[in-house]
This record gives sequence, C-alpha cells and structure tokens, in this order.
Amino acid sequence: MLTTEAVERILAALNSARPVTSRKMFGGVGLYTDGAFFGVIDDDRLYLKSDAATDGVYDTEEAAQWILPQGPMPYREVRPHLLSDPERLGERIDSAVAIWRAKNAKKKPRQSK
Repeated sequence: MLTTEAVERILAALNSARPVTSRKMFGGVGLYTDGAFFGVIDDDRLYLKSDAATDGVYDTEEAAQWILPQGPMPYREVRPHLLSDPERLGERIDSAVAIWRAKNAKKKPRQSK
C-alpha cells in the first residue's frame, strides 16, 4: 500500500540529492529527473533502476529486487538509511539515470506513418 506520508518523505529525501519530479502510475509513483525515468515508489519503498553493473552494490546491502506479478523488474530497493544521506543517494540516482539513458540510446526512433 502506498501512503502519502511515505511518498512525501521519500520525495523530500530525493529532492535533497537531485531535482526530482514524480507522477502517479499503476498504483505507485514514477520518478524522473532531467527527463529520465529512473525509479519508482511502490508499497512505501523506493526502487531505483539497476543493471548487472550496479546489482553488486545492492546485493551487498541485501536490497530487494522489485517484483511484480509478471516477474522481477530491473529495479532495486534503496535501503532506508540512504534516504538521510543526500550524497550517496545522489550517486544512486545518477547511476539509475545513466542506466536509463544507456538503454534508451539504443532504441531506434519510432517511424511515423
């Protein structure tokens, strides 16, 4: 369940690290910075985009992967103690944005009809 208090607390922490905007989507909250979709808030938890290069850091912290009914998603939970560390949280945001940009740079532009 998503609570207003948790969303406000997480957004305040994120904005102390980087300028972040949000949008409600699919029962959660999508997170953006500089046009990049880098994370979600779901069930009062913050998840950031991850890949093989960043999974090791999350594994060390025993951070859960975001699991939906259709299967695991390429996002990992940010441990609560990082919400009070803007420098480290900012580094995680930067990594998630870089992953999003790298993935989206590979996509071919859609053909208009």
